[in-house]
Amino acid sequence: MHKLKFLPQRQASKYLLVLILAVAVVVISVFFSYFMALPREGVTSDGDEELKRSWPDMDRFSPYIGGQAPEIEASTLDGSVIKLSNLQGRPVVLWFMATWCPSCAVVGEAVRDVASNRAVVVVIDVWTGKFIARLGVDGNPLVPDPEGEGELRQFAQKLGGRDWLLVLDEDSELSGIYKVTRLDTLIVISLNGRIVFRSDGPVTRSILEAALKEAETSQSTQNCPICPGY
Repeated sequence: MHKLKFLPQRQASKYLLVLILAVAVVVISVFFSYFMALPREGVTSDGDEELKRSWPDMDRFSPYIGGQAPEIEASTLDGSVIKLSNLQGRPVVLWFMATWCPSCAVVGEAVRDVASNRAVVVVIDVWTGKFIARLGVDGNPLVPDPEGEGELRQFAQKLGGRDWLLVLDEDSELSGIYKVTRLDTLIVISLNGRIVFRSDGPVTRSILEAALKEAETSQSTQNCPICPGY
């Protein structure tokens, strides 16, 4: 009968240390490879190749950071017609959202507290039949029903967005122009009409504050280390 042989304690400790170091090297290598592979050009959205672009030509219209904001014309819930080119004098915040979205309520509070007194806030409810169909989730019983004017009004009133311009993107035209594929997409436009910030997903108060500061000086945040996609 063979007896089990055990390594001396010092030798076992040595092998254990080597094993830990090897695992650490593998983990660090994986993380390094992942972050190096992340696009550094523009703001990205998971799996959306449309958002993995280089910084656009500063003289052409583009819905991405650094580009001239594409013109939009839309009717608000109160019946007025707004054109982006006419919203001058202050930065503009375009917020593409849905009232049922849990993170949208949190972002809405940040927009109210940080942006309402410093920018023209255009709240665009994209959760309509055409947008849902474009996402390919129409007919799914788990997907919330399309929203209407009533839901958007109630949402804004609950958050206290009294000065917000409320738009229901019924034909999904605005979300198409700005290549919106995710809820809580927020875009900040500077005094000279340039897009200085874009977040395809929830944004924090501190980042929104930084983006508005850039917008007020008509500069671009393409070199902003705290901005998503940098």
